[in-house]
Amino acid sequence: MALGKHFRRRSTLSSYRFSSSDLNRILRVLTEINRDANPDTYANLKNPDGSPFTEYHRLRTEIYGDNGEYFLSFDPRGLSLGDLPKKVTKIVIDNFGFPLYLNDISADRDSSFYVPNTFRLTLDFTSVDIFDFSTRPSDETAHLNELNVEGKTENWTKGTYATIVDELSGCEVMNRVLHRRNLYDFVLFLIVYPVLILMLFGNNESIVKVTEGISPAVVAVAFLTGLLALTYCYRILFNWTRWLFPINELVFQVVKFRFLQKAVFAFLTLSIISAIVGNLVAK
Repeated sequence: MALGKHFRRRSTLSSYRFSSSDLNRILRVLTEINRDANPDTYANLKNPDGSPFTEYHRLRTEIYGDNGEYFLSFDPRGLSLGDLPKKVTKIVIDNFGFPLYLNDISADRDSSFYVPNTFRLTLDFTSVDIFDFSTRPSDETAHLNELNVEGKTENWTKGTYATIVDELSGCEVMNRVLHRRNLYDFVLFLIVYPVLILMLFGNNESIVKVTEGISPAVVAVAFLTGLLALTYCYRILFNWTRWLFPINELVFQVVKFRFLQKAVFAFLTLSIISAIVGNLVAK
């Protein structure tokens, strides 16, 4: 989309699983993109000793932690794991923060100075709350995964956007599917409820024996109460699934406890499917 003399590409990104080497590789690619993005813009920037300022290829990397930590880096060599928060919640990388951050750089420029070719990559590593009953499970999981590229020319804007997305695609996973809008309702009404009804009423003789001598009104209330309880159980399991498979993951920060839970999840899923199939086949 053109904005005056500028072009913009902005979109929500997919789901990714990053190792430390993945992040540093992407950072190196972005640094190379930035090296040739705005050389003329910084032509008048000088170091305190009067020499030309040549560090404009550096990127600003901001890392946010779960307990309010904030880590800022301009190091083009990559990120040091030892300096990262224990639980990273967001990483932001852009190419317009470094020169504006330095206080010891002088420039022959006016207040209208700006960086014409820019990009900003935001990666969200937050997880859903398993016992969250305040939000609608039907909604898409809120996240800040976004890539924003702006440039003077359409070719630079499209090319930079495509290069960054292509680099990210090597880390792409399918987790995003679990966070889609209306997935909760789809599974609930097309799978969970039909299977429960088949399992409960597929064997009429058992139902008759259990409810013999009980008022139909009591049976109806018990059925609705049980259905409501099972719905809440399903909601917790649904949130648990989203927590196990967040939109983005950092491999080096995935705790062993979560790996164990994923194994339990796989076992329970296979057991439930086997039980349902066996029950339906037996009927």
